[in-house]
Amino acid sequence: MARTSRRPLYAVFTVAVLALVVALGTRFGWWRAFGDPEKGAWPWIEATGWIVGAVSGTLGAVFGGASLVITLRSVRKEADRAAPAPQLRRDPSLLDRDSEYERLRDRLTEGPWGVVAVTGPPGIGKTRLVDAVLDEVRAADRTVRVYKHEAVPYGRLDVRYLIADLEGRHGRPAVLRPGESLLGRLEAALEGTDLRHIVIVVDSAQHLVVPGELRHVDLQLDEALEAFATNHRHRVAVVLLSRDPLEARTRGSWSTLDPPVALGRLPKPDFATLLRALDKRGRLGLTDLPPADLTMLYRKLHGNPRCAQLVQAIITHSEPSVRVATLLASVAQMEPADAPRRLADFLCQHLPAPRRRVIEALAAFATPIDAAGVTAALAGKATRDEVEGILEVLAESEFVTATQGGLYHLEVTDVDALLPRDAGKRRVLLRRAADVLGRRRVAEPRDIDDLHIHFAQMRVLLRSGWYPVAYDVIELTADILNDWNCGFLLFDQRLEVCGKLGDPALEMANDNELGDLYGRRGDFDGASQAYGRALDRAKEIGTPEIRTKIRANLGAMYWQDGNAEYAYNYYEEARSEAQAQGALVVLMSVLAGLADCHRRWGQYDQALGRAEGALAIATRPDFADASGAGGDGYALTIRILLRLARWHTEMKDPDRAEEYIEDAEQAAASRADDWRLIACRDARADLLLAQGRLSKAIEMANDAVEQAVRVHDPVTILQARTTLAMAYLTRDEVGTARQHIEKADRYRRDGQALIVLALRALTTQESDPVAAGRLFDDLAGQARKRIARDGRDFGARHMLGFAICGQRLNTSESLRPAHDEFTVANDATKAAAPYLRERMQMLVSRLDGYAQRPGGLRPVLDVLADIGSRPAG
Repeated sequence: MARTSRRPLYAVFTVAVLALVVALGTRFGWWRAFGDPEKGAWPWIEATGWIVGAVSGTLGAVFGGASLVITLRSVRKEADRAAPAPQLRRDPSLLDRDSEYERLRDRLTEGPWGVVAVTGPPGIGKTRLVDAVLDEVRAADRTVRVYKHEAVPYGRLDVRYLIADLEGRHGRPAVLRPGESLLGRLEAALEGTDLRHIVIVVDSAQHLVVPGELRHVDLQLDEALEAFATNHRHRVAVVLLSRDPLEARTRGSWSTLDPPVALGRLPKPDFATLLRALDKRGRLGLTDLPPADLTMLYRKLHGNPRCAQLVQAIITHSEPSVRVATLLASVAQMEPADAPRRLADFLCQHLPAPRRRVIEALAAFATPIDAAGVTAALAGKATRDEVEGILEVLAESEFVTATQGGLYHLEVTDVDALLPRDAGKRRVLLRRAADVLGRRRVAEPRDIDDLHIHFAQMRVLLRSGWYPVAYDVIELTADILNDWNCGFLLFDQRLEVCGKLGDPALEMANDNELGDLYGRRGDFDGASQAYGRALDRAKEIGTPEIRTKIRANLGAMYWQDGNAEYAYNYYEEARSEAQAQGALVVLMSVLAGLADCHRRWGQYDQALGRAEGALAIATRPDFADASGAGGDGYALTIRILLRLARWHTEMKDPDRAEEYIEDAEQAAASRADDWRLIACRDARADLLLAQGRLSKAIEMANDAVEQAVRVHDPVTILQARTTLAMAYLTRDEVGTARQHIEKADRYRRDGQALIVLALRALTTQESDPVAAGRLFDDLAGQARKRIARDGRDFGARHMLGFAICGQRLNTSESLRPAHDEFTVANDATKAAAPYLRERMQMLVSRLDGYAQRPGGLRPVLDVLADIGSRPAG
């Protein structure tokens, strides 16, 4: 029995060992000499061995389990070997961009979505980097959609093209339906992407910067980029390639949410690699440079690929050929910061005459131009066929950039260095280019895009020193831009011609406009100086009417600066002069300014009297014939009507407010004036809010916002978004109210529209009391500054009282200062503005609800309710 019982055990043991040996042989490749263990009989042998071992008792189970583990690991390892990890699809010319490459790839595959900035100096390789990353992204996911746009110098990116990209119609701008808003359509398009993966690339985005606006883009694009950056329900990335980081206007966030992918100089070994790559077939003689020469080139050229391209262009295009030793000697004398300009200059000196003349013409235009334009500027020195051939050769070497529309341009940083060295020849060429552009201006521009040639011609004229002619184009363009509320676009040009026009009358007119533009920017010192120069010249050339107008403008400047006393004095002086001169439009304007001062002091009766007096001038028979009365008088009439509507709203007189709004709407409609019609919508939204018709107020204010963005009207955007915030706050939708008031705050200057800052503090109190505290402190500081300038400013006292309530909400400090501020404000208005007092009641009451022990603000609420001034705690 004993011998019989051991046989099954030996058999079990033997089978188990065999199973283990088979598994180990498979794991460690012992059987590879006999063939592939994954093929033929080997998988069956391994599986059979495991099964036999597993069913043959405890020992077999142990060995079978070990076999299973080894087998599974083997399968996993073999699978890993069969499917290696995907390698980066790198462009070999990309050189050392590993960290930037991986960071950009992560942004475009994993987010965060929205605006992605790629920055770096010209020629550093931004486009090449983005293209290489997109190649990999698309290879890994075939569903990714990529759309590309290229900005041209002094161009503009229409948001309708971005909407078309989102909706899948690249290249054809979206067409808005009747009554549809641009930003509303954009938000709908973002929501409609259904989380599809979309990348929109904007190359050369530095050209989108509004002239004279630092690094800011226009309002429409700014608002659109904010929507991309702050709406988190999409997978859309907008990649902006620019030399410097672009900036959101005022308090926008799209440009600061994520740092840019910044490209700097190439490392030295990779710069040498690039030089050798450019040296096709050894033609440039750069393949075997001594280490010392390579080091010098790297240091002097700052590791910049654009400089390497210029070196290539010099050796490729020069006739007779420039020797490498000669070029190296010249580079050695250059300062690194000046190298691109000096290399461009060196190139022009050694080009054959036909190519040099074509490049000089492109430099004169300094904007994308076609071969016909270049030919015309050369004035018979080359045929169009010759010019086209040269442009194609230069574009092939990447020295000149060719656009898809058959236009050519140089890097903007190169243009001045590439003009003729002789001053006389340079001036003649620039003026020829200006003449070519002048003949190409759009006769009846419909939007800012149509003014591209106007701006290009101005730049050429200014570079040529032909300032009086440049001023003529400035004034021609200003007539158009002022109708669109975009006169600020001419700030830099007006500043450049200042003092160079050679005519006191032109200088006076230009300074007067500059004063207005400085004031709009909040630079009141600059405005005061410009108006002062204009006033001195007006006295010099003996033009009392213009002198009166400049005084009126000084009054408006002091009004904007919050100094109503100074404003009132200038307005009064201008009023008496305008009355004596019969200058009806100026008289009407200063009466409206005096009305503003009275209203700021709470003197509603006087304010209404002055404003009504201004409107009466518009009804006089001789008003239409008054000098400049046409456009100026009409626009001023609408402005006064809407102010009267708002003041009657504050006085809780909705019927009169409605009448003034209707009159303004009729006047604007009679001229199909979108800008003024939008202001009417904004005033109507304010009236609807005061009447408690919240849904209608929200609808009207939303429409006003969207349309105001279209016509570049930041004042209406601020007012309408404030109305939206108040409406949503009244509906207890605090989060939505906060979103709107934060957007409104982007268009507010310090010291102005303090209600915006008050609403920001209030809507932040519940979610972040610490941040709200900082906002209340800021509100108090700005209100005190206004009161220091004008102690009768009842609106600033309302805001200071509210700020003190916020600062002392959960403290034991006395509310007496807030109580006193509201009492002074009430005394100033003599109960003439009940709606404003009720609005403050609502805000203070809501703030009281956030207190740890509600009811502490009751003494202040009693003052606002006008039920007596109980002593404050």
